Amino acid sequence: MNVDDLVYLICIIDIFFLPYIRLLSASLSMIILPFWFLFRSDRFKVTKEFKLFFVAFFFILLSTGLSAINYPLYVRSNLASFVILVYGFLYYFFFDYYFKKRPVSLVRPLMVYLTFAMFLATVYYANPSAYFRLRSVWTMSGRIIEVQSSLMIHRFTSTFSDPNNAATVFIAIFSFLMFNNSLSLIQKVYVFAATGIIVFATMSSTGLVVFGGVLIFLALKAIRSLPTRKIRPRSILALFVLFVVLVPTLYRPFLDFVNSDIVQLALKRYSDNTMTSRTKIWMEMIKAESPVYSSIYGYGGTIILNDRVYRPHNGHLHLIYNYGMISYVVFMYIIFRIRRGTPFVKQFFMIPFLIGFTVNVGIIEPRFLNILALLTAYLNAGYKRQKVRNTVNKIRG
Repeated sequence: MNVDDLVYLICIIDIFFLPYIRLLSASLSMIILPFWFLFRSDRFKVTKEFKLFFVAFFFILLSTGLSAINYPLYVRSNLASFVILVYGFLYYFFFDYYFKKRPVSLVRPLMVYLTFAMFLATVYYANPSAYFRLRSVWTMSGRIIEVQSSLMIHRFTSTFSDPNNAATVFIAIFSFLMFNNSLSLIQKVYVFAATGIIVFATMSSTGLVVFGGVLIFLALKAIRSLPTRKIRPRSILALFVLFVVLVPTLYRPFLDFVNSDIVQLALKRYSDNTMTSRTKIWMEMIKAESPVYSSIYGYGGTIILNDRVYRPHNGHLHLIYNYGMISYVVFMYIIFRIRRGTPFVKQFFMIPFLIGFTVNVGIIEPRFLNILALLTAYLNAGYKRQKVRNTVNKIRG
């Protein structure tokens, strides 16, 4: 194992499993990563994306610096937002570099991470108070939430700070595993069940809608592929036997799960919830100040319009108002652009991330942004390798 492999392993374990180092207000990989960039500067290729990052970094730094002068009360929170966003880019460039050198598989670490989150969700279903005591290990404050009122207020978040972020991340991981990897039938069933348990525990209306959309797309893809496959009688018989064995075994646990208080609360919250409150905030912000005024620099992390602090619940408005239109365009290009030449189905997992980014910001939370950086870098490295293969084939042809 060389240095690159070791740093990669530390980053993966840290992003998925390790708590923050509270004394330093950072995680282990955040301390190591800058040193890796320093000692690998001679090997690191300055790509178009990296040049664009420096452009965005200038305006992000400018916005944060001006906010310290204009709004000194928010220096601490604005600096935290600055660090989270910049580190998101650093993780992306590190993973992009590593995956281009090492075409490794993410199936095993993602499956373990999904199992870890399902374990926490199971604890939440069984005893919410015990879960929140356990969850305090992964929070920056270490505060234990006392469950004394409705579980609608005390929702499952895994090791995230926000239940909506947790839901969209695990749905994105589910999509990545299903569409970007060759899983066995048992693995597919397990990933589906684990994700369903996690999403219902979060009681996220956004999560339920996105999860349903992914399942519909998965079903359509399966139906479309049916005519091209030769179905063997032995396979049909095996599936029938499996169905006969599993249905009586799983019927009762499934019924108990659906009728549980948490699932029923999740369904009730979904039926009662609307997007009206969010769209109202968006319209108020745009009326108070057009995003055009933030074309160069912004508020640096805390949006203050007409002496009122706004939390936009929208990643697009968050980036534009806080760091300017240029930074926003660079971020969208590096992270969310469509990689032409890569099949849509391989890029499908980005849709849950984009929805989470659009209706709940997402990127203000390190775990959301760093997992987004990880999977986007993996997609980008595969896209680059495919371009190289296509070029070589053209030359040979």
